[in-house]
Amino acid sequence: MHADESMAEAVREVMRDQYEVMVANEAGSRAGDDIEHVHDMRVAVRRIRTAFRLFGTYFQPKAIRQHTKDLRATGRALGQVRDLDVFNREAMRYLNGLPKRRRHDLDPLINHWHSQRETARLALIDYLDGPRYLRLIDKFGGFVTTPGAGVQPLDEDQPVRWRVRDVLSSTVWQLYETIISYHRLLSNAPATTLHVLRIDCKYLRYALEFFTPCLGPETPQLIRHVIAVQDHLGDIQDAEVAWAILSDFRRHGGASHPDFTEADLAHIAAYLEFRVAEQRDLIQTIDKTWPCIDSICFRTQLSRCLLAL
Repeated sequence: MHADESMAEAVREVMRDQYEVMVANEAGSRAGDDIEHVHDMRVAVRRIRTAFRLFGTYFQPKAIRQHTKDLRATGRALGQVRDLDVFNREAMRYLNGLPKRRRHDLDPLINHWHSQRETARLALIDYLDGPRYLRLIDKFGGFVTTPGAGVQPLDEDQPVRWRVRDVLSSTVWQLYETIISYHRLLSNAPATTLHVLRIDCKYLRYALEFFTPCLGPETPQLIRHVIAVQDHLGDIQDAEVAWAILSDFRRHGGASHPDFTEADLAHIAAYLEFRVAEQRDLIQTIDKTWPCIDSICFRTQLSRCLLAL
């Protein structure tokens, strides 16, 4: 990849790399022995979808419409499994912080999640064996390996921003400006707003990662700063999702579930209180992580990286 390359072909290269990651993790996602395969496959799908969202205008809409729909469905199938992996991981983190005698407090809940995860994994396998995913592998695989496929035609009589160097600098700055516009909202922002901010951070991070070969040597450091904020926001969102699921379980399933005693429900309530308090602390401390990206130092480094274009 280089700065004089067309945006369409540079983006195709990015998507081809992620397509290969997606395919490489399919067998492991089916097997279910290592949760990182589902994670890596889902991230690859997210990166491709982000590439289409940020740079899809360089392709003809009819050429990419079906790909974007199939990618969304694939991400949803993977997400059903991955979400349960995250819930389990966070529950284990909570339990490991308890006295030894209490480390089995959530066993019935974790067993319930394991059962749900296996159901989700089998549904994922059905999806991966189905026509939509097979079409994605075939048609999208052809798209990312065929230079020129689906590219918007250029108007030869008009100035057109079509090279990486023509486009990327303003795109990155717009993504960054969107992020720092949240500054005045941070102190009172609800979790839903912070979740949108996290997604905006993801767009900036991926744009920098996609085009690192064209940017200055400080780019990896900038990416680490964005990841620090994104991870903090991700912890807030994980706590929000856990709260919603645990609350719903207590209201509609837990009390009548034959495998859950009153003591089990009390332990789940204690875990719920822990996640609520943890989320509150994370929201109150976001201002400590925020300067990682909202600073003169970050903007100076970003400027230097973009000057390489």
